[in-house]
Amino acid sequence: MKIVYCKAVKGAIPYKINWILDERLERTGVRIKSKLKRNSAYRRSGKRFFNVRTKKYYSYNNMLWLLNILPFMERQFSSSNLVDSIIIIESLPEDESQSGLVLSRDILELECTLNSLALTHFDCNNKAEFFAFFDRLKTSLKENNGDVISSSANYPILHFEIHGSEEKDGLILKDGSFIEWKVLRNLFREINLIMNNNLIVVMAVCNGYWVTPGILPSKCTPFYTLVAPPNPISVGSVKKIFPQFYKELFQTGDLMSGYNKVKDKCALYHCEMIFIRVMARYFAEQCTGTAKDIRINNLVSIAKSKYPQLDEKILAQICEEEIKPSEKIVNKYKRIFLQDKTPDNSDRFNIKYQDVLDYMENYQ
Repeated sequence: MKIVYCKAVKGAIPYKINWILDERLERTGVRIKSKLKRNSAYRRSGKRFFNVRTKKYYSYNNMLWLLNILPFMERQFSSSNLVDSIIIIESLPEDESQSGLVLSRDILELECTLNSLALTHFDCNNKAEFFAFFDRLKTSLKENNGDVISSSANYPILHFEIHGSEEKDGLILKDGSFIEWKVLRNLFREINLIMNNNLIVVMAVCNGYWVTPGILPSKCTPFYTLVAPPNPISVGSVKKIFPQFYKELFQTGDLMSGYNKVKDKCALYHCEMIFIRVMARYFAEQCTGTAKDIRINNLVSIAKSKYPQLDEKILAQICEEEIKPSEKIVNKYKRIFLQDKTPDNSDRFNIKYQDVLDYMENYQ
């Protein structure tokens, strides 16, 4: 994967992104086994996996998805992204090292000054302050009032220095209060909508990448890009890798060069790449085989209950035509998920229906 730096626009730092993912899926069973050792909630049950907490069974492909072990994809993307500020959101107990404050003081103040970026550090004590800050941020971005960041800044990176729960289900603030991933995803989504799908989130948070399961194409992506650990991460590692990430980012203007400094501890989410995966999963699991037949039967039953005079065979044909994988469905959800229905994004994302079909072959 490669991101190439391009000229600044209106004082911001845009990154033209070319992604080439060519890491093939090898020894998948071994990789799943090693990850399950770090996640005691799952047990192998024949050809499926059982979650002892939710009491649900997951297929082999479900586990690939949940554990971020995904099939081979080779695809180049060329969308661009803007960054003009950084906001550090910190909520660590007072008796612990305030790594976000240290990062801001020792690294980012100078780097942001040299690169003409706005910088804000917010120390959060509890849930009320957390949500109040996000309300202020949304208002600041909408009205450019300078309340949270500079009035000329519209494209912040959100950097989090907070504890993640051991159960991988949310954030734990300094007072012990809990914010679940679903709530946080919705906050990110609201901000990303305001930012026209330009939000970058960096999480120095244990298990932070687990904010991504549950993302669906029927809603806007919560972020353009996310960099976060999928597993617990030590304080020492946080203090070591994230300064390297930002130094490399500012020195090279290359987001992927920055990510390479943290890739041993962090996973990467890119909205276009995830969209292809989500659509392929939807088509493979809901629009083909037995799942397709079940959906068609359910839709026919609903239609017959309202219009008993209609012929079942004709209804089944109509339903099958409506749910089968198609360019129409991909374009429909692309407009929603990537916000490419907005004027600024109309030519920004070049994903095609064929990209999803190509990925489906590997997913299945």
